[in-house]
Amino acid sequence: MCLVLGLGLPWLLSNIYYNTPVVIDKQGIIVNVIILLCTVVFFVSILVYNKWRINTVVGMCLFSLYVLYIIYCVVQAVLWSE
Repeated sequence: MCLVLGLGLPWLLSNIYYNTPVVIDKQGIIVNVIILLCTVVFFVSILVYNKWRINTVVGMCLFSLYVLYIIYCVVQAVLWSE
């Protein structure tokens, strides 16, 4: 639902307002999808191991993964811009 509202709705409104399609840069999308799938598998595995409970340790692990992903994206953007 978040992706639908976070990406789909603004793209729809842009398409309606400007009457032009939204161009998506597909460069590197496979890596990002693999990272997303690995994160989901990691998250579900941690939940199963923790008996479907989220605690501070799980939250910090997921937050750390998010920070690492942001660092990866920034480094990737800087390297591709050169």
